[in-house]
Amino acid sequence: MDIFETWLADAQICKNGYAVNDILENTTDSLKEAIKNNFAICLTVQSLNDDNIICFAEKTLARLTNKSGYVWNYSLDEILKLAKTDNFEILTLEKALKTINGKVPVIINIANICANGKMESAIYKMLSNYKGEYAIMSSNPYAVNWFKENAPTVLRGLKSRFYKDKKIGSFKASKLKKLKYVKFCDPMFICYESKDLPNRYIKKHEDKLIIAYNVKDNESYISVLPHCDNVIFSGFEPEI
Repeated sequence: MDIFETWLADAQICKNGYAVNDILENTTDSLKEAIKNNFAICLTVQSLNDDNIICFAEKTLARLTNKSGYVWNYSLDEILKLAKTDNFEILTLEKALKTINGKVPVIINIANICANGKMESAIYKMLSNYKGEYAIMSSNPYAVNWFKENAPTVLRGLKSRFYKDKKIGSFKASKLKKLKYVKFCDPMFICYESKDLPNRYIKKHEDKLIIAYNVKDNESYISVLPHCDNVIFSGFEPEI
């Protein structure tokens, strides 16, 4: 497969739905808005303590609610009660995929600091029955490697940036930053924080498709384009 000839290279990709005009990210409305504009969608997902998988980009509930605590410590029922109280929507991955329904491609960004394969297996089971185009990516090299070992035909990517932390879960942040895990998990594409591009680490892997993420305005979009093959943007419509 020539990754440079896939939709990953050509589609405009928005982060967690197209959140504009007071529409919140990771909501049904943001997904419908992305579909209306023919944008591919990158969805950040994480697992709850009852193994349900939700589309939620934050580690804690603090930014969107007045509650504290890590998201993964809650069950789906508990999260849904908070959503009713605080007037924000919690989408399960299953509901999100039903909403998108193959109308545009989707990247599942797996936010999983564990390495047990349980979440990856559940995601793949859902995607196996999905009729649209999709890819997965994660900053957890073990999650990417799970797909390499168990679903090698699925488009897979490794996500990275210049981390301040020494460790992320069970692996070294410095090794992830320097893309030392590429040989281990053999990603088909690399997704790197836009503000950290270009850098000497990414230049060693220019045979891979390079996607910049966290592109938040058109000026940043134009400046990062020479250093990548595509971008994941949020809050604006890219224009050249």
